[in-house]
Amino acid sequence: MNQSQKTMAGLIAMTVVVAVAVAALTVWIGSPVARQGADPPADSGTPSTAAERPDGAQPAGSSGPMPELDTLLRNQLSKLHSLRGAGLTPDRLSGKVVLVTFFASWCGPCRVELDHLQSVQMIYGDRGVEVVAVNLFEDFDDLSDQRRLAAYLDLLDPDFSVVRGDDAISAAFGTVRRIPTLYVFDRQGRFVRRFTNARGGQQSSPDFEGISAAIEPLL
Repeated sequence: MNQSQKTMAGLIAMTVVVAVAVAALTVWIGSPVARQGADPPADSGTPSTAAERPDGAQPAGSSGPMPELDTLLRNQLSKLHSLRGAGLTPDRLSGKVVLVTFFASWCGPCRVELDHLQSVQMIYGDRGVEVVAVNLFEDFDDLSDQRRLAAYLDLLDPDFSVVRGDDAISAAFGTVRRIPTLYVFDRQGRFVRRFTNARGGQQSSPDFEGISAAIEPLL
């Protein structure tokens, strides 16, 4: 084998190694497509309120009344365990346009939405917008992997607060049953809107333009 053939063989071998490594990393972190196509379990409730599998391809919904970001809810959010970003305080959430999203690292549409929220925080943060991401359903079924969550947050490096959710905070928001779910509150803490996605919808989470359109009138 001459030098040219040896070089070509080396390049081919390196390409194979890189391809295998990328494939392994994708499986470990979780493919957005693979993590959003599971069927929900059977439920006796109506389609709009059924406790379906928390899946990014399903509508983002809740079964209770829309929440108000009052003193009680601001305090409740501030007491959640911080995963990334500066620790929350009630004062940070007071007098601002606040966006609260519920997500899990295995949920592909959640990742897309968090990318948009990262841009929202960077562009609108100085104008009185505060984004809070609540990690919910991370341990659902066989999808739990805290290393994946840590790796994802390292990659995202969010400019907003990320906190660990629980059943109590879910109930405070009307019982979150599907992710991603994004709530928008005005400067007075009043509920403005919740982004949802119909089953089979073309857009599984709001894009930057959609979020901007919702918050611009509130600034």
